[in-house]
Amino acid sequence: MANVVLTIASSTPTAGISNREVVKFSTSGDITAVAQTITVGFVPRYVKVYNVTDNITNEYIEGFPADATFTTLANGTQAYATTGGITVYNDTTSTAGTVMLDPAIALASKTFYMIAEG
Repeated sequence: MANVVLTIASSTPTAGISNREVVKFSTSGDITAVAQTITVGFVPRYVKVYNVTDNITNEYIEGFPADATFTTLANGTQAYATTGGITVYNDTTSTAGTVMLDPAIALASKTFYMIAEG
């Protein structure tokens, strides 16, 4: 099991966004290919994950298939992928309000910030 430290801060609604969650988490050096699951308490329409260690971002936009992501690398290269990404559990599942990050995103010994808006 991965060692993950979560710091969660909620904010009040602004500019038409009904829910917003900001999460800071770090992965330890002993993490091995496991997905990271974060409960935000609502179904996000947009999720952005910042790997601040390597300057990489991954984004989910409502309508993306499960495990999809739009990635921006440190050198500015951008790509859309349908695997290795972000899954948002919606209202039809028992885990609604949960965001799952594929192991390809949640790498070992990194610091991340995640913004979820719904």
